[in-house]
Amino acid sequence: MKTWAGWMLIMTAGLLWAEDAPDPAKIPLEKAIMPRAEGAEWHYTSFWFDEGRLKSSGSVVEEVLERISVDGVDSYKIKRTFDFRTLTERLSGMLATEDTVDTFWEFSEEKGVRSLGRWRFEDVPAPSSLKPFQLLFPYPTKKGHTYKVGEVTWKVLDETREVTVPVGSFKCVVYQSVHTTGNEEHWSRDRVYLAPGTGLVKMEIDAYRNGKWVLDTWDELVSFTLPGRKVSSD
Repeated sequence: MKTWAGWMLIMTAGLLWAEDAPDPAKIPLEKAIMPRAEGAEWHYTSFWFDEGRLKSSGSVVEEVLERISVDGVDSYKIKRTFDFRTLTERLSGMLATEDTVDTFWEFSEEKGVRSLGRWRFEDVPAPSSLKPFQLLFPYPTKKGHTYKVGEVTWKVLDETREVTVPVGSFKCVVYQSVHTTGNEEHWSRDRVYLAPGTGLVKMEIDAYRNGKWVLDTWDELVSFTLPGRKVSSD
């Protein structure tokens, strides 16, 4: 199951890319590729294939914990909680472990979304400057655009891909990265679907098996809350 690993690869990507200085221009929520605001939350369900059978592997919750001003720019602390307990474990009262939570800081700018954090489930102290923030997802962007994140190449597959998830249909920008270090069994190809004004709608992770890429795991949005907007699949 690579869902957790996929989220971690996306998180660490932003920490490896030395980019130009941030542009502090304020971006309206409805135009931000990854909108952030106090009280905002995103809920996802996770799935994976086990010997060809589709199975639920839990859920992921992303929530904004706080907002601070850094160099005059609103920056947000994000908490991401992974819950991969089985239904039986949840009904029995088993608690999620502490090592399934991570935090990071983020803000949107005219070039896209910038992030600051660590993925080893350590709390990230409040930043005192925008300089450590790294550009993670460039936006606006163009189909076919490629860029390097450390040793990994990312490519924009589409600008307006229609994606339907339990919470609704969205036109998304699709970013893809390929990770082929180490043994083939650890290779992955990750696709991130982001919708302006909504954020992460879906994430897919392919595994490399028998000489070809096959869909292995994915997460899809089931509800989210932003100022003046609450959407649920219920």
